[in-house]
Amino acid sequence: MSVLASLLFVLALGACWWPLVRRARRHDGERTVWLSHAAAVGLLTTGATAAALVHLAGAPVRWEVVAAGAPALGAVGCMLRGLVHYARVHSVTSDRSAWLLAVSCVLALAAVGDLLVERGVLHSPLGALELQFRLLMAGGVGVVWGLLRGAARRAGLLRTASTRLLLTAAAGVVCVQLVAATRESDPCVRLLLALGWIALAAALAHAAHLPDRSPGLIAVSPLGATVSAFAALLVAVAVITVGGLDPQGGPRWSSAWAVLAVLGLSGRVAHLVRAVSQHDRIRHEALTDDLTGLPNRRAFSAALEAATAGGGVPVALVLADLDGFKEVNDRFGHATGDRLLRHVSQRFRAALPPGTLLARLGGDEFAVLLPGGSSRSADAVARRLVEVAGESQLDGVRTTGCSAGIAAAPVGADAAAAPLGGAELLRRADAAMYVAKGRGGGVALHDDALDRELRERAALTDDLHAAFADAAGGGHEQFVVHYQPQVAAADGRVVGVEALVRWQHPSRGLVPPGRFLDLVEQQRLMPALTERVLVRAAADLARWRAAGHDLRLSFNVSSSQLAGGALLELVDAVVAAGTDPSRLVVEVTETTLVGDPDRALAVCQAIRERGCELSIDDFGTGYSSLGYLSDFPATEVKVDRSFTARLLTSPRTAAVVAGTVGLAHHLGMRVVAEGVEDGATLAELRRLGCDLTQGYLHSRPVPAGELLRSLAAATPAVPAATPAATPAASTPAAATPILSR
Repeated sequence: MSVLASLLFVLALGACWWPLVRRARRHDGERTVWLSHAAAVGLLTTGATAAALVHLAGAPVRWEVVAAGAPALGAVGCMLRGLVHYARVHSVTSDRSAWLLAVSCVLALAAVGDLLVERGVLHSPLGALELQFRLLMAGGVGVVWGLLRGAARRAGLLRTASTRLLLTAAAGVVCVQLVAATRESDPCVRLLLALGWIALAAALAHAAHLPDRSPGLIAVSPLGATVSAFAALLVAVAVITVGGLDPQGGPRWSSAWAVLAVLGLSGRVAHLVRAVSQHDRIRHEALTDDLTGLPNRRAFSAALEAATAGGGVPVALVLADLDGFKEVNDRFGHATGDRLLRHVSQRFRAALPPGTLLARLGGDEFAVLLPGGSSRSADAVARRLVEVAGESQLDGVRTTGCSAGIAAAPVGADAAAAPLGGAELLRRADAAMYVAKGRGGGVALHDDALDRELRERAALTDDLHAAFADAAGGGHEQFVVHYQPQVAAADGRVVGVEALVRWQHPSRGLVPPGRFLDLVEQQRLMPALTERVLVRAAADLARWRAAGHDLRLSFNVSSSQLAGGALLELVDAVVAAGTDPSRLVVEVTETTLVGDPDRALAVCQAIRERGCELSIDDFGTGYSSLGYLSDFPATEVKVDRSFTARLLTSPRTAAVVAGTVGLAHHLGMRVVAEGVEDGATLAELRRLGCDLTQGYLHSRPVPAGELLRSLAAATPAVPAATPAATPAASTPAAATPILSR
């Protein structure tokens, strides 16, 4: 090129160098990337300057090419370094052998070019040194083009104008270098090459001016780099092989570059072997429980799904959970608990027959998969686990046993009708295990009827939360209050009612309290439900009083409410709204006093101080104690229906009821008998001195409006007492009911 052209080339490259340096100063995270590109442009500028000086000195063109080519080759190396570092910065899976892979690919491409020239496929008039410059630069810029395209694709910038400019310029340089390798150096080729380098530098400068669109960390799959490494390795080996078949023999540039490429790629292969080994180790750790060395939940789930994938294949599952393990952790510490778990897992493994899979699912829960097993074989395994768990002892610490649940996949026609997956089999075993735990330990086999009941309870729990949420949001109130009257045994007057909640389910109809109250307690919704019941019942009590019926209102509270202060706040709010506290009767069972008797006693005394009455409900069925009657500030005792039902047939029961009535009266308490369903029982209770009776003889629980109508129509006549429990008198129809049922 002329001196003027060289000067223009230097100025153009210098103009492209400054934006790259400025971008490097602004972005610390990508400083190495942009400094490498700036160094590449700087080397191109140096080469152009050196070529111009050689031209001015009148040296041969060959030296001018070498003066420009050596820095250009270094510029390609800097570009490769920048692109490799860019991939490392923006990848969560950094590949430290990427630089070696890039250089090896350049050498493999140069080896192919040399082989084509050596075999006469391509003809080059250049000397050996100049040809190697051209081929190495062509291969280097080709690899640069591949790296640019890969980075742009991962960042989502492949279709942008700046990316297209970069790729086009790089491809142009490759083409010109290949043309220059097959022709004598002439001004036209050198001009095209200079324009290609300027276009590439300008594209880099343009990219430096663009706003930061960093893709962040990208999970780059190593598959692309691995495929490239094996492809380059295959090419290099092919070049060596073809060169070895040359009858003339002798050292050749193609073989030299190919050998160097193989050496470099062997590092990549070694890295790949280490990665595979590490991946295998990580995979093993991901499928193994760290504490016991057993397969973990992920490994067990995979094995279970594989065992049940065929459908109709016999397979059984045992799920075991250690009993009392939390107490071991609480008393001796988690380190001791961990040692005990390891000890138990070793005992379990030794006790299992061959062909089974033992896994620790988490905590103190273990699972055993029995491929080809049946319920009978699983039962034997489960009982063996329970036995081993009960015998396990380590440093004086022992388990109290375990609870095991069994589930077996259906076979034959049952499997075809309802195929069972691994997740469902595990769920069934888990449900059976909790049944066994509820029984106090041992073994339980999955039962379809019980499973349906558990599913029903789960669905009912969901509906329960939906009902509370719907009412809280101003929707329809599904919980209604029914009332059962309490009748004076002496004259048949209705003197009180017990408020009983019912659930008016939108699709199930009227749900009795026995089906959902325990769920309300489990879900900690009892305070909210009690508030709704009491507020509504207090309003109904006020309407009855306005109609001339002065009644007492009894309502039940749970143990969780006696443990907190919300109950007292609720009573205060109802009294503040106008309810006479002396007409409120708070019913508590004996079992509610067991959990925290001191706290429960304090709350009950506060209730009495507010003027409300207190009743011991279901007396005699719980933890009965004379201490409760002496210390508990109760004003009423309710005899449970289990005693009332056997009053006429069991003399011992009659003696218990008589003793309860006498003791309560001596302590100044009123006695209410529940479950009165016939006139003969009513007569006997009256004879024993019972004050109030409650039951279907008088009325079933009814809504407030129906109760008010029955009160208005009721007569004060007392049902005629029957002297003996005759068949006619033992039926509800034989007595005159106070209220319609």
